[in-house]
Amino acid sequence: MKRSRLEAGTRAHLNSVHPIAELPLPKPIKSVYRRAPASGGAGFVIATPRSLHEQPHSRSLRPRPAARENLAPVPFGPAPLAEGEDAAAYDELLLRISSAVRPADIFEEIWVRDIVDLTWEALRLRRLAACLMTVGARRALELDLRPLVGYDQAQGLARGFAARVPAAVSEVAEHFAANGIAMENLAAKGLGLQLDSIERVDRMTMAAEARRNAALREIDRHRTTLARRLRAAVAEAEADVLAGEGASTLP
Repeated sequence: MKRSRLEAGTRAHLNSVHPIAELPLPKPIKSVYRRAPASGGAGFVIATPRSLHEQPHSRSLRPRPAARENLAPVPFGPAPLAEGEDAAAYDELLLRISSAVRPADIFEEIWVRDIVDLTWEALRLRRLAACLMTVGARRALELDLRPLVGYDQAQGLARGFAARVPAAVSEVAEHFAANGIAMENLAAKGLGLQLDSIERVDRMTMAAEARRNAALREIDRHRTTLARRLRAAVAEAEADVLAGEGASTLP
């Protein structure tokens, strides 16, 4: 009986601080993931079952997941895809990160979208850095072949070698073997030719990763602050109920 009065008093106090305390507990639901394709740009809304990420004693402090299902998708806009990028791969990244983080409110949904976009940007920049090295290696190959075969033929062999034409690859290998030039020299010389551009791309990659990590820290800080506020509210409510019961037992 005493425990029932304590729980009733706690719920009444929390309702003044957190109105969702009076919401009835819903039945378990399956995970709901509604998200528009990357090309659609309508955003996404996530509802997850309580049993996956909540303890039984805290269920009365959370809004019903069913209420989130009725929310309209957040208009985050279309995915930031460049020409030729795979929209299905972006959607898969969005799904996997959202499933791992399980955003609980609009703020976390915004941070999750930021994390996905910044992760995609960092991956794109790494691919661009690799492309710059490839372009530099082709340029270095042409420069090395000019003294051996002349300007025009060097251009043709460089294009054929880049396209992996068997005859061009074989001829380049013969010229390099005859003149003591190693294939590793092409990568080193190509890196030197594109070093300034690669360094700029590397700094952009580091900036994107730093922003992504900051968004992850914001989610952690947001959840820690919310948990601290709820614990303080519970402690205050229990103290008020116990004080009221103590006063009522006095003669």
